[in-house]
Amino acid sequence: MTIEKKDWHTCILCEKDIKDLSKIYGGSGIYYTKVFSDHLKNDHGISPEEYFEKISERPLCSCGECKKVVDLVWKGKNNFSWRKYKCGKNDGVKKWSKWAKHGRSGENNPMYGRDSWNKNKTKYDSDIIMKISQKMTNRHISDITKQRQSKSAKARKIHGHTGHRHSEESKNKMRIATLNAIKNGKMPQTKTKCHIEMAKILNDLNISFEEEFMVSYWSFDFYLNDLDILIEVDGDYFHSNPLFYKKPKTKTQKINASRDKKKNEFCKTNNLTLIRFWEHDIHNNREDVICRLEKLLM
Repeated sequence: MTIEKKDWHTCILCEKDIKDLSKIYGGSGIYYTKVFSDHLKNDHGISPEEYFEKISERPLCSCGECKKVVDLVWKGKNNFSWRKYKCGKNDGVKKWSKWAKHGRSGENNPMYGRDSWNKNKTKYDSDIIMKISQKMTNRHISDITKQRQSKSAKARKIHGHTGHRHSEESKNKMRIATLNAIKNGKMPQTKTKCHIEMAKILNDLNISFEEEFMVSYWSFDFYLNDLDILIEVDGDYFHSNPLFYKKPKTKTQKINASRDKKKNEFCKTNNLTLIRFWEHDIHNNREDVICRLEKLLM
C-alpha cells in the first residue's frame, strides 16, 4: 500500500517542494523521506502519520478480521507506505521467507562473494559499531525480562548448552574435542609465566618433554617422555597454594580444587606418576625445583 509521491513531494500544508526542502534539511544525498519527515516535525509539529491521515483515512489490516489500523513505514529513499498487515498474518512474507531459505542461497544470495560492511572492523575504528556497543553497554534489563529470557532459554530445544544437562559421555567428548583443538594449535592458549619458566628449567636440564599432554579427557601441563612422568604447574591463587590460602574461597578456586582432586584420583587409579609444582617455588625456590627434577633423572 504505497503512498503516491504526488501526495508528499509537495507539502499540501505549505506547498514547499521536496527538492527545496532537501537543501534545508541535509543537502544532496539525504533520503527524501527523512527530509519530508524532518520538515513536518520542525515546520508543522506533526508526524508523517498525522500528515497522511489528513489526505486520506489510515487503512485497516488486510486480514479483514482484526480491524486494526496499520503503521506507516519508510521504504528507502523515495517512498512512504502503509503496512499491509497489523496482526502478523502476512502470508506473502511467510511465503517469501520460505522460498528465500533455498532460492537466495549460494550464488543467488545478493551478498555472495562480497564482504560485509563490518568485516575486520571494531568499535575503535567504526563510529557505527561504537554507537551500538555503547547502547548495549548502557542498556538496563529488568528482572521481569531476565526471568522471561531464562524461561525462554530453558524451553529452547535447538541450543544444547542452554537449560540442558549433558551426559558424562557427551561431556567427555566435548572435553576431548577441546583438548585436541588446543593440541593442534586451533585454540591457542596463553601460557602463564610459571609454565614458561618450568619449560626453561626442563630445557636447561635436557629433559625431553611434551606440553599440553592428553591422557583420556585430562590435559597435563608437561609429560616427561623418557621418564613417563606427568607434571602440573599450579598457580598460587587459582589453585589455592596452602602457603597463602588456608582453603579455597572464591568460586574459581573451589572449581580448580575439585578438578585437581579428580585429576589426582585419575592418575592414582591408572598408575600414573603425577608431580605438582607451585608457582611460588618455581619463581622463588628455583634450586629446590631443579633438585626435585634431578632426583627423577637418577
